[in-house]
Amino acid sequence: MEGWDPAVVTDGESSRLMAIRDGKPCVFITHNVNAGISIAVDMVRNIAPFSLNGSGKTIGLWDAGHPLRTHQELSGRIHVMDVPISWHGHSTHVCGTIGASGVDAAAVGMAPAVRIDAYEWNDDLSEMAYRAMSVPGESGKLQISNHSYGPACGWTSSSPPTWYGTWGAMESDSFGCYEASASDLDGLCWNAPYYLPFLSSGNDRGDFEGGGSTRTFNVNHENDSLSSPTGL
Repeated sequence: MEGWDPAVVTDGESSRLMAIRDGKPCVFITHNVNAGISIAVDMVRNIAPFSLNGSGKTIGLWDAGHPLRTHQELSGRIHVMDVPISWHGHSTHVCGTIGASGVDAAAVGMAPAVRIDAYEWNDDLSEMAYRAMSVPGESGKLQISNHSYGPACGWTSSSPPTWYGTWGAMESDSFGCYEASASDLDGLCWNAPYYLPFLSSGNDRGDFEGGGSTRTFNVNHENDSLSSPTGL
């Protein structure tokens, strides 16, 4: 589409062109930096009187690919729920943040005994709708899921940096935008009140170009190599 590669891995950051909406590209990009810091899990995980570890519970995971099922921290608890594809480092990282068992004590996850139903991020909303719990105790449904990815906005940290937005604008069009996918997700949660998906914020407003040539995604141009527009 316009000469773009729909799936790209740059400097360990994965992205995929998911759609063109209102003439603008919608690109998912992986997140999950410092996700497990400052939530005091160590005060309740396997410690009385709480003794929480995720045993008997299932969490849904949607990500850029599937976790490595044979990883020593995850073995036996990863269940790939859609068409199997190659394992993905970001998905494995996120799975470890959620549920690494603690073979290496320094790597123990938030819920080290939880089952993880893993999906690749294509068709995430329809798959979430199918698995979302609508009434208490609904069999085979999920009450919680994790999504450490989101729409690419502003500058990425790739080399060279990439601008996702209208070229020449002072900020990305997507900042603060209540767009179609957000509305669809609200509708899903309204119809499944016992389901709680956790989505990444991305923290994009602090990004900067950092010098050098850049590329822009624009429906009227291919990946042009350009200098940073004044003010960005």
